[in-house]
Amino acid sequence: MAALEGDFRAAIRLSLVESAAATILCRVEQAAEFGNHMVVTGLVECVVLRGGRTLVHGDGRCGQVEFHG
Repeated sequence: MAALEGDFRAAIRLSLVESAAATILCRVEQAAEFGNHMVVTGLVECVVLRGGRTLVHGDGRCGQVEFHG
């Protein structure tokens, strides 16, 4: 896979812990294959937990997060 560069956004899902997942929305500066992973560098605009609750905004504001066990 070729490296990607440009002014576009990517949504990246990752598992924070076993029971929580988040989507990171970022402006991609560069994305390249690294072994069996894709490494993305860029400015993160927000981190959103499953259910649509914003955890962190790119301007530094933080949302409220509640965990129920």
